[in-house]
Amino acid sequence: MNKHLNRLLPMLQWSLLVAFSSVSFANTPPTTNPLLPKISLNYGYLDQASIQDSGGKFSNYSYDFLVQNALGYFGYTQWDLDWYDVDQLPFGNGQDQPINHLHKVSFGGKMAKSLSKKARWINVLGASSAYEVEMDDSYSVNLRSFVLYQYRSDVSLMAGAMYNYHPVRSRLYPVLGLAYRAKAKQGFSAVIGFPRLFVAYGLTERWKVSSGISYRQFMAKLSDDSAIEQQGYAELQSWKGDVMLSYQSGHHWGVDVFGHYSADYRFAFYNRQGHRQDQYEVQPTWGGGLKVRYQF
Repeated sequence: MNKHLNRLLPMLQWSLLVAFSSVSFANTPPTTNPLLPKISLNYGYLDQASIQDSGGKFSNYSYDFLVQNALGYFGYTQWDLDWYDVDQLPFGNGQDQPINHLHKVSFGGKMAKSLSKKARWINVLGASSAYEVEMDDSYSVNLRSFVLYQYRSDVSLMAGAMYNYHPVRSRLYPVLGLAYRAKAKQGFSAVIGFPRLFVAYGLTERWKVSSGISYRQFMAKLSDDSAIEQQGYAELQSWKGDVMLSYQSGHHWGVDVFGHYSADYRFAFYNRQGHRQDQYEVQPTWGGGLKVRYQF
């Protein structure tokens, strides 16, 4: 418990600062200026879980920072991995922690074009670098392009594609979705699609509960002297279900507290030439976290 509190304390201090600073804006009317940035900080963790067919275990702590507006975004993510019974892990040298930290830096631009009174074409072009220590050969480029169609006043449809180029493994995903009252503050709302599906219920204008399923994948460059694959790569894929309680204080700031269950979590390792060596499944486990949002 103390370990979680020590990791979470800096973020709690920041959230209290945001809450205090928002008092001076209490009488400021909500703004609709799309150029004003929105900042979010996210802390999450997964409890200890066993690695497939071994006695080794690991736990995962993540820290996300994201600033964005209608024109672009910049984000940074750090994963801290703790390993247990290292000598029983099916990878590494049996003595050292296989991976201590992973980092990801991402940035990109957004463009939206009106096709008709009911349809908009939205494009997001970005670049990122995910790595353990050295950033060489860790870069990827991604493009999301889709059409958002206002089918009814409370129903929107979305269709398109998302392509991620990486020198080891590129991926093409569909972007499909249906949104029902997605921005409603009270009552039922839902978004059905990929890579995230969720349903929510607004208890009041400030309090909301939600539950969803999401998919996440990324490829990171391992260190040049990695005990797993020198100058190789690690790919992490996960499916998670979550339950969230959200509080929105006026227009400017909000807080989300969530618990999640990792039903499918996998590691895959690649050598420096980009050939996959092994893949390992992680036993299902639970976790939770906190997210703080501030809209200028």
